[in-house]
Amino acid sequence: MRTDGMPEEKVQEEMSKMKQAEMEDAKKHMLPKERERMREAHEAMVRDRYKSDDIIRQREEEMWEEYRQIKERVDRRKPLIEAETRRQEQMMKETKEILDDPHSSEEKRNYAIRRMVHDPFKDLDEHLNPDEMAELEDLKFKSESDQQAQEKIQKLLLTATERRIEKKIDEMLDRENDVLI
Repeated sequence: MRTDGMPEEKVQEEMSKMKQAEMEDAKKHMLPKERERMREAHEAMVRDRYKSDDIIRQREEEMWEEYRQIKERVDRRKPLIEAETRRQEQMMKETKEILDDPHSSEEKRNYAIRRMVHDPFKDLDEHLNPDEMAELEDLKFKSESDQQAQEKIQKLLLTATERRIEKKIDEMLDRENDVLI
């Protein structure tokens, strides 16, 4: 745009729009605590908008630094979530194929169902606190027709999956920081 002779105000306006669009896309993958940190940084910037230019610039820099840190985690989170989704879809597809195959043995069918039901629970104790594990144990013995219990189980699975992904992101960032040092 600059080389085309557009006024600098227009260039800055378009760059601002691009940053906002990028931020909106990143928000889709942010955790609630990350959205809260961004909201707080934005509120500080708005609250201090009538102060000196130095303070305004400082608040804006703080907000963009907060965004940069969160965006780094979001960029790592996206592929991990996509991989987890693909893994779950693949497991469902394999189970469905076995169950739909009229020639598969009863043993294969039972194994496929057990794997589908129990694999997601394998490493939960690492990612759920003792209270959540106790709640999960209680829920396991409820009937499959108990919709509320099934929703709680899914919520606990989601919580554990999110924590596992966040732990993996922390490990990746720690390794990068170790390499930089």
